[in-house]
Amino acid sequence: METSTPPVVKRPTRLGFFATVQGFRRDPLGLFADVAALPDGVATAGGLGMTLLFVTRPDHVHRVLQENHQNYDKNALIYNNARPFLGDGLPVAHGGADWLRRRRLVQPAFHHANVRLVTDVTERYLADALAEWNSAAEAGTPIDISLRLTELTMRIVCRNLFDVDVAEAGDLAKWFEELSVFAVRYLSRPFPPLSVPTRRNRAFHANMRHVNEVVMALVVGLPRAYHLGD
Repeated sequence: METSTPPVVKRPTRLGFFATVQGFRRDPLGLFADVAALPDGVATAGGLGMTLLFVTRPDHVHRVLQENHQNYDKNALIYNNARPFLGDGLPVAHGGADWLRRRRLVQPAFHHANVRLVTDVTERYLADALAEWNSAAEAGTPIDISLRLTELTMRIVCRNLFDVDVAEAGDLAKWFEELSVFAVRYLSRPFPPLSVPTRRNRAFHANMRHVNEVVMALVVGLPRAYHLGD
């Protein structure tokens, strides 16, 4: 396969380090959207002995993740801090042989036939959700779209991974929503450590325990052990 060389960025835009960290805490998608709007779609922010590099252009991302992936690994502070949330799976694998082994384990899931099945399930659940949201809009009933999108994601994931239709995923979605908010805040300021029993950390561990219990029940084929959404 032919590879292309992305345009060289000689002088990426420099961002204020602390302003960038605060922007990540408040609105991470907005921060990346602002970087994407820059002429080269690349920016850096340095401070506290580290340098953050943001790349948003497809050709640059392709260069990092595929064409020259041997030059990069995830043995970095933000990925190491993410392990309590993501475990030791492929998203945080350091690189090299460890990354390759994990990548080969998940490779069958990306075969064309499997992707087609995932697409069919996703399209069906999206259609159901859209019909429900349209009915709510016509009735003038407000909905929490962030929570509803998380619920939709949980239904799609449970069907595709465990072949279980979790029609009422309210509790699971709520736990994931709270974990996602906590993760963004913690990754931008990982203090105090998760081992310190603050109220915030205790809530994190409780949510992780709930999610792990549900996932374990699904893995061993006992989805009825949890009445999600009750």
